[in-house]
This record gives sequence, structure tokens and C-alpha cells, in this order.
Amino acid sequence: MVLCIGAVQGATLGFYHQKHKRYEWHRKKHPMEIVSGIGNVSMKDRRLFLHLHVSLSDSRGRVCGGHLSSPTPVFACEVFVRTTAQGLVRKYDRQTGLFLW
Repeated sequence: MVLCIGAVQGATLGFYHQKHKRYEWHRKKHPMEIVSGIGNVSMKDRRLFLHLHVSLSDSRGRVCGGHLSSPTPVFACEVFVRTTAQGLVRKYDRQTGLFLW
């Protein structure tokens, strides 16, 4: 499990269209606060894979969120990571079009 708070200089957020099995990406080009972030780290194609969803707020307090894409320019971030005894491995799921545990 991964939890985080902090700030980014910009971000790309994704919304997954279930019907079309694809992400729609929205780019934020200005500084934002990480109001909350939650996700996990697992293996995908034999490489470490961070899956993180975030809520971000702008200078007026407007909030947006979604699947965080990388790379993301981070200003400052505090991260909590809790490990599991077993390694988690992602495999492609045809029904959803996603790589799931």
C-alpha cells in the first residue's frame, strides 16, 4: 500500500473508459497540492509498477483526480509504503482490458 500527500508542479491524470477499455488523459500544467494519494506497488512485465490514484487541488481549492501518470514533476511529497509478505504480480484481464492482480 502507498499513501502520499504533498505537491506537484504539474500532473497528467487518467480516467478509464470502461466501455472502450482505454484511458482518457488530462494534463495539468500548474502547481497543485496532493490532497490525497493512494495506491500500490506490484510487478508488471517483470518490472516494478506503481499504481496511484490522486486527488489534487489548485490555488482556488478546486479538486480534480484520477489515475496518476508518470513521469510527474514532484515539488515535495511525503510517502508511506506498507509492504506485504507476498509479491503482487499484474496480469492482463481481457474482461476489463486492465492489468490486475
